[in-house]
Amino acid sequence: PVRMAAGIAERLSAGKLQERMKVTGEDDIARLGEAFNKMAQNLQLKIQQLEELSRMQRRFVSDVSHELRTPLTTVRMAADVIHEARADFDPVTARSAELLGDQLDRFESLLA
Repeated sequence: PVRMAAGIAERLSAGKLQERMKVTGEDDIARLGEAFNKMAQNLQLKIQQLEELSRMQRRFVSDVSHELRTPLTTVRMAADVIHEARADFDPVTARSAELLGDQLDRFESLLA
């Protein structure tokens, strides 16, 4: 029974999460096998929950990124128009136009 448990533990650690011990009887070894199987089941469930949370997180990040890109495109076009006309502005406004473009570049790189 101990070798069997060790083999199953090795397979579990290798990612074969469906592995379980065969339990017979009601002695200490059987109780150990039941506890081992419960632990394996709980680990498998937690891993599945984490995988689902990871999928939800990726979907959320993708959705937020998409929703931010749409208005950002409009802001980028307006900033480009302002940036092109900066030679006609006073120095403070011209510098603000440059900073606006720089910050939009930074923001776009965050969304990439």
